[in-house]
Amino acid sequence: MDLPTKVIVITGGTSGIGLSLLERLLLETKSKFVLRICILCRNMEKGRFVRGTLSQSHRSAEIELVKMDTADVKSVLQAAKVVLDLYERIDYLYLNAGILPIKGLDLTALISSDIMTRLRTGEHILKQENSLNKYGVPNVFATNVLGHFMLFEELQPVLTSGEEDVRSHVIWTTSNNAVERSFSMDDITCAHGTMPYGSSKYVINALSVHINNTKNAKGCYSSLAEPGLCVTGMNGNFLPGWLWSLVIFLFTLLRIIMNHMTLSAYNGSESLVWLFDQNPRKLNKRSQYESAVNIYNRAYVRKCVLGIKPSEAELVYDKMVEISGNIREQIHET
Repeated sequence: MDLPTKVIVITGGTSGIGLSLLERLLLETKSKFVLRICILCRNMEKGRFVRGTLSQSHRSAEIELVKMDTADVKSVLQAAKVVLDLYERIDYLYLNAGILPIKGLDLTALISSDIMTRLRTGEHILKQENSLNKYGVPNVFATNVLGHFMLFEELQPVLTSGEEDVRSHVIWTTSNNAVERSFSMDDITCAHGTMPYGSSKYVINALSVHINNTKNAKGCYSSLAEPGLCVTGMNGNFLPGWLWSLVIFLFTLLRIIMNHMTLSAYNGSESLVWLFDQNPRKLNKRSQYESAVNIYNRAYVRKCVLGIKPSEAELVYDKMVEISGNIREQIHET
């Protein structure tokens, strides 16, 4: 009997949580689906290595590579055209790529009555940097939000339909760093803020809420996956190896009271894998689904309801449409 086919398009799929997600989906769904995977990646050499490795162990899978840098809008628009030529529909769009430029830690921030919250969110502990790209947009916002938003816009023809039945599931990788204090509606790109990563993820949360409010009737559903605190190439390069070993040991002990210490990419991908198996019509439209672990290192998923109001989500979405429109004009003029 032929197995049904599922089409997955993913950003950030060549390392970390994204790569772990693909490895797990290929292994855990092999008796249920044939997967057609499209990896949108900046480094094609790395992408070819990952494709070769995955194809060798999962020969039934069809894996395409498309060059795309989420920080470069022109690259995103070009990649979207290729994807539209490849697929008539997309079942899952995983918007997972992201950057967290850290220039250091402020350990004095741990001396606080709010230490548990700060350990959960990284607020005030992580010293972040945020330069501008060639369009004058902060790099963190461009990479984490703008590129993904414009990709989503361009792929509307294969993500939506004229029916409410589920056609596509858009899954954003968010973060507990997305606290409301990191975000300002007057500075949505966080050009002047001190928590650009948290701000970018807050915008993502608002976009997901609005997509559900406006696109569900067209068969497009959106969810938020939060991987917990895990050490990947994105955040694991600013401390020497021996110090990271000590930090990981301490974080492992903290699992007794803080179950978001997932630490590994495998554990962090738990919520992304879990969402693959869910009917998005039955999920809460204003929640994020978080990867967590117990003291025995067993991963599970928990739900956290967001405090974002529909009116706020709509305003954020409208601002994103305005920003993306301005960038399109810049590209057209050049």
